[in-house]
Amino acid sequence: MQNPKQIETVHVETLDGELCIYDWQRKEVHNLNPTAATVWQLCNGQTTPQQIAKQLKGDLTPAQAEELVWLSLKRLEKANLLENEVVKPAGRKVYTRRQMLVGLGVTAALLPMINSIVAPLPIAAQSGVVATDTATATDTATDTATDTATATDTPTDTPTATDTPTATATDTPTSRFIDNGDGTVTDPLTNLIWLKDTYCAGELMNWADAEKWASKLANGSCSLSDGSTAGQWRQPTKEEWEALVDTEQFDPALPSGHPFTNVRYSYWSSTTYADRSDYAWDVTMETGNTDPAAKSYTRAVWPVRGGQ
Repeated sequence: MQNPKQIETVHVETLDGELCIYDWQRKEVHNLNPTAATVWQLCNGQTTPQQIAKQLKGDLTPAQAEELVWLSLKRLEKANLLENEVVKPAGRKVYTRRQMLVGLGVTAALLPMINSIVAPLPIAAQSGVVATDTATATDTATDTATDTATATDTPTDTPTATDTPTATATDTPTSRFIDNGDGTVTDPLTNLIWLKDTYCAGELMNWADAEKWASKLANGSCSLSDGSTAGQWRQPTKEEWEALVDTEQFDPALPSGHPFTNVRYSYWSSTTYADRSDYAWDVTMETGNTDPAAKSYTRAVWPVRGGQ
């Protein structure tokens, strides 16, 4: 991977021992704890993750320091505070926060934390309405989901009942997924069909480009032999992501025994954030949490289509 490099369109201040970064271009504020702050400040495009690890303070083993750096880089990328994508070397184990606490013996105080606040648009600020669904859930050390989305978060273009049937308690199958052998996987719980290769696009995209890419997917690409045509595939809604993930699992937060391949860190949903039309919901595959993010950010795209 390229050496990590911090973005430059920011204003930085130190506040109560934490680094406060204001992204004036996206109008967002990020508070970084000491570990995340140290790593971000060393992301100059010249220093490797291994070199950054050697500069972390505290009584850390080389393995602990390096994993803290990789986890910090993933958090910084999620907050769009880096200019380039973070790609861990092939063959290296990816640790979750819980695995670092239990398996590597890292104390909770050293885990990187980034609390991100989405600033309201000018019209919202004038009305006195404050956005409450800030993107902080994925950075809590306990890995718990704190999403409090309401019905207003559902987009107007949500698929109809004939497209995405609603599952009831009696619909729960004995086996969660069916690998169809044609590049697709069926989830009988929701009757949705997912692309098996979750990173077939091979690149991260902004929200608009991800929407277009998903809509153009068809038989013959991404190892598909299902007879599907352009226009049948789309990005999942926020609610469909929440029905797919299993928050009891970590990295990825998918049901045990899932058949999906090439699972990435975060994916777009098709659902626009209710308080800001230039934001949409994404899902973090490490924890299964959903958060609002600027549509100009880059995320992976994982298409789905309604069950048949």
